[in-house]
Amino acid sequence: MLQKGLCIFLLLAHLPLNLIHAAGRGFSLELTNVTCTKFSDVIRRLDCSCKKIAMGRYLANISLMLNHTIVKDADAHLLVYFSPIKRVKAFKFLDFKMNICDVLSQAITVPIVKVLMDEMRRTSNLPFSCPIKGNFLYSVANYRIDASTLPPYVPIVPFNYSLSFYKNDEKVMGIFVAGATVPKN
Repeated sequence: MLQKGLCIFLLLAHLPLNLIHAAGRGFSLELTNVTCTKFSDVIRRLDCSCKKIAMGRYLANISLMLNHTIVKDADAHLLVYFSPIKRVKAFKFLDFKMNICDVLSQAITVPIVKVLMDEMRRTSNLPFSCPIKGNFLYSVANYRIDASTLPPYVPIVPFNYSLSFYKNDEKVMGIFVAGATVPKN
């Protein structure tokens, strides 16, 4: 009897997970703003662009050159906010700050950050460890942005994403993305 009860419990416990998995992503991604901003002369060159290639699919390109080499005194700060329709105030979904050298050289375990870093490594000539050379043009070419980046259970909501870079606690550059998850047609 206990074994039968345990089997029923396990079946019922996995049912919602199976329904979510089977349903797939019932949303698409719509970007409304992508901006890269240079805040300091630590950055010699910063260019970025994002273009829509299909419904809910985008490609981003970034070129970056530093004025001098960064050995280990730089941080990255990722913030993601959602704005549920019935809430006045935005909800902080992710707040992740880490040393850039650690981000480049270590395996990332936060699932959404891991997906972003894997795509960055696939599409860029960034090093896998420090130093990050000065007077060298780093580029990210055809970085893919679409709904597959997000977990399948994400609700239909507006969001904003910012990735800021700091050197000695001074903000040197930032990337800002605004958009929304929208129902699939």
